[in-house]
Amino acid sequence: PAAHAASDDAVEVHATGDADHAAAGEALVSGAVHHHAERIRHVAYHMEHYIRRMPRRVTRVCIVMDLEAFRAGSLPMVHECINVLRRHYPGRLGCACFINVPGYFHPVWKVISPWLDEEILTKTHFLPSAVDDVEKAISWVDAHVQPVPEI
Repeated sequence: PAAHAASDDAVEVHATGDADHAAAGEALVSGAVHHHAERIRHVAYHMEHYIRRMPRRVTRVCIVMDLEAFRAGSLPMVHECINVLRRHYPGRLGCACFINVPGYFHPVWKVISPWLDEEILTKTHFLPSAVDDVEKAISWVDAHVQPVPEI
């Protein structure tokens, strides 16, 4: 797929493998991907990319979402991403971490959280404001999040 330029409502997403947090890639999931089918392909492409890059013993990903540029217009994209991950990649989420969370996101979270099941909600973490980049987020996860047992 073609690369998309960052738009005003972009959400930067990074994924790493659970074990050893070996880098599995990063992607810019942008509001510039407007068409439903294109958005699904975009999310699925990146998940397949992450999965191919994970070491054999790693089966789940840690997704770090940088919300610095988040805008309410991103909600349809976020909803579609959640649906793609739930339908096509069940059990792949080790944890989801939000960094650089703007103050106005917390009311938005009240809209988003009902879209998530209990399993995903328990794996979701809002990191402290001092954790403002991916490397710090990975260190925080290593120190604070227990690995999800394999099925």
